[in-house]
Amino acid sequence: MTRKVRHRDGYAVFHGTHIGCSGPIDPTGTTGAADGVCAMTFEGQTFRHMTTIRHDGRTLRKRSQT
Repeated sequence: MTRKVRHRDGYAVFHGTHIGCSGPIDPTGTTGAADGVCAMTFEGQTFRHMTTIRHDGRTLRKRSQT
């Protein structure tokens, strides 16, 4: 019996705000957004794998200029 492997891609814009104590510096309250793609693999009816790719270089450059 052969299982059919399918691939699906999804596009999203990830938004975030630097709040709360979660790093070596105090919260700044700055916001940012990064484009992203999720590549998903299904085998039959089962979800097998997902890779998330975010292009945050533009977001980091924008934040460093402010």
